[in-house]
Amino acid sequence: FTSMKDFHSIFIKIDVEGYEPKVLDGFWITILKLENMIGFVEFDVDLLNLAGQDPKKVLLRWMEIFDVYEINKNEDMVLLDSKRANHICETQCYHSDLFLVKLSKPQLAAQWGQIIKVGNLKKIFELSKENRFDLSGLGFLTPSSSNV
Repeated sequence: FTSMKDFHSIFIKIDVEGYEPKVLDGFWITILKLENMIGFVEFDVDLLNLAGQDPKKVLLRWMEIFDVYEINKNEDMVLLDSKRANHICETQCYHSDLFLVKLSKPQLAAQWGQIIKVGNLKKIFELSKENRFDLSGLGFLTPSSSNV
C-alpha cells in the first residue's frame, strides 16, 4: 500500500513501557478518521506515572473513542465502565493488557462479540505474541497482512 488513507481499519499492538499514550497521540487524527480499529495495548499505572502520564486522563480519553476491554485474571474480557476505570487508576502496581475497540460495521461488531463470548482470548494472546494476529480477512490492516 502507499498510504494509510487506503485503509479504513487497522489492528495495532503497543507495548512501550508507559509511553502508549504518546504512540496513540502520534496518530490520533488518523484514529478518529478510521472506521474500525482494534488495539492491543499495555496499561501499567506505575509505568505511565514514570513516563509523566496521568493514568486516569489517559484511560478516560481512550474511553471517549473506544470500547475499552480489560483482560482480567481469569483471562476474560470485560468492558470497562467509569467506576472500574477509576479503581484501576487508583491501584498501584496495576498492570493489564487492554483492548481498545472501535467498530463501525455491524458485522465486525457481531464477530467481535463472538470472540468475547466463545472465549478465544488465549488464541488472540498467542497469535499477538507471535505477531500473527491476522484480521485482513475482515478488512483490517495488520503487520501480517501488509508489506510494511
